[in-house]
Amino acid sequence: MQRETLLHSKRSISATVRLHRFLLRLVKNPATADELYQECWARVVSARERFRAEERFTSWLFAIAYRIAM
Repeated sequence: MQRETLLHSKRSISATVRLHRFLLRLVKNPATADELYQECWARVVSARERFRAEERFTSWLFAIAYRIAM
């Protein structure tokens, strides 16, 4: 595996772990956080055309998660 690909994979894994922790802090219930986590990724997939490359993906991802949780 190329170094750049490996680095990208590590960042992706880190973002997913941080996303789940973020949701857990917001809702304080592990089962609810799990459901919101799945819903967040479903919305990311369905809204992928609206992602603007000049934005940071994690900022976009966490904004979606926040809106779902609130």
